[in-house]
Amino acid sequence: MRRLLSFFLAAVVATGALVLAIRATRAEPVAAASAQGREERPNIVVIMTDDQEWASMPVLESVESQIAARGVTFENFFASFPVCSPSRATLLTGRYAHNHHVIGNKPPYGGAAGLLGGKSTAAALHADGYQTAWIGKYLNGYGKRVRKIERPAGWDRFVAPVSGAHRYFDYSLSDNGEITSYGRGPRDYVVDVVGRKTRRTLRRQAGRPEPFFTVMSLLSPHGEPPREVEGRLMNPRPAHRYRDVFRELELPRPPSFDEADVSDKPAYVRRPRLGRRQELELRKRYRGRMTSLLAADDAIAATMQTLRRAGVSEETYVIFVSDNGYMLGEHRMKSKTDLYEESVRVPLVISGPELPSGVVRSQMTANVDLAATILDVAGAEPLLTSQDGESLIPFAADPAHRSDRAVLLENRNASGVRVPGYVYVEHSPRSGGTDYELYDLEADPYELENLLDPDSGDPRTDDPAEADRIRALRTQLESRLEALRDCEGEECAA
Repeated sequence: MRRLLSFFLAAVVATGALVLAIRATRAEPVAAASAQGREERPNIVVIMTDDQEWASMPVLESVESQIAARGVTFENFFASFPVCSPSRATLLTGRYAHNHHVIGNKPPYGGAAGLLGGKSTAAALHADGYQTAWIGKYLNGYGKRVRKIERPAGWDRFVAPVSGAHRYFDYSLSDNGEITSYGRGPRDYVVDVVGRKTRRTLRRQAGRPEPFFTVMSLLSPHGEPPREVEGRLMNPRPAHRYRDVFRELELPRPPSFDEADVSDKPAYVRRPRLGRRQELELRKRYRGRMTSLLAADDAIAATMQTLRRAGVSEETYVIFVSDNGYMLGEHRMKSKTDLYEESVRVPLVISGPELPSGVVRSQMTANVDLAATILDVAGAEPLLTSQDGESLIPFAADPAHRSDRAVLLENRNASGVRVPGYVYVEHSPRSGGTDYELYDLEADPYELENLLDPDSGDPRTDDPAEADRIRALRTQLESRLEALRDCEGEECAA
């Protein structure tokens, strides 16, 4: 895993910023005897973090030691629409955002009220006899524009915040319609609460003959509203036990941080360089994010221990994923919606029965593939008429499978295509016209040199041979983007 992260971590390691992330190795408990009388179909546990970029993965030691070491790491996995609600809707439907139509976090663009929940992955598994549970952050707006006591279709147990959805303290959770409020005590930290509720659910599910599908949706490392952390050193707030960790952690400064020259970028990126106040805010956000992931690591480690002690770990697929990434000053931005690598490239690790152990796969994959993967291992049929993604099981089995695949990247103002070694994006500014970006990620992994003039789309070179090569490459990628931009179902297998 750490080999895969070397590109993103280069600037961080140079400053020694993650030295404090080294923590004591947990002892492996002895697994209990396998539960008796269970169906042969596998269980499925999804562990999702919120806004977690690739570079922060070393903090999650339990993912490396307990999931990646026993499974498959997908090093080129992308959030096709890097925003919370659209990404979660893709997980639950197996569709790109242009097909499920959740393209924002609140009406009229989506959020919880915009999700077609009646035919979700959970509903399909529930109809096929699975026990189902969602525990933790759901789509934005649940409990506000969706009635607080409503349990989305397909879930036997549904626990989600109905107030303070982005607070680590002082929030309320609905547990199948029963509302409980939490304060600021050590046991109220939302990551810990979600972890405890998940483990209790798993213990009950493991004692029944039906297989289970459970999602543990952790808030880490999502930031908190500024008013909640005013005057503090970190955003988000840490768990009490970790409040003195990372207090001196310095903000990473990769080559793309506060990029010196953005004249080759789209118009909206051509903004002033970061000021001192902005850098202090980014450092505060970085320290809080890393600290919140320590609590997430505890929750993940304890969840894996619960599966082992219940005797079901060998018959359970565990999927670790982030909904989208996050930019902390790269290209002068603090955001997650933009289609740069820090926003769209996120971790995915899967372990489970019959999967190879400790291997890495490099093919282009995306969150649109998760629903198809879950339904595949469960042997269940989707309730929706079409799925835009593909099961990742063949990708895991064969590193050459679909090695030339392209995946779609999109947001409300842009669409792009990611292929091995390149990314091509077309922006449609509200003022009209189109801005263009094309990067050679082998030669330019930090996306510093746009190969195209952003306004005209012409090659930015005086070398005729190089200009011809870039034009041909752009034509090829334009064609692949056009095939994916409005694709549906099998059309998306570009």
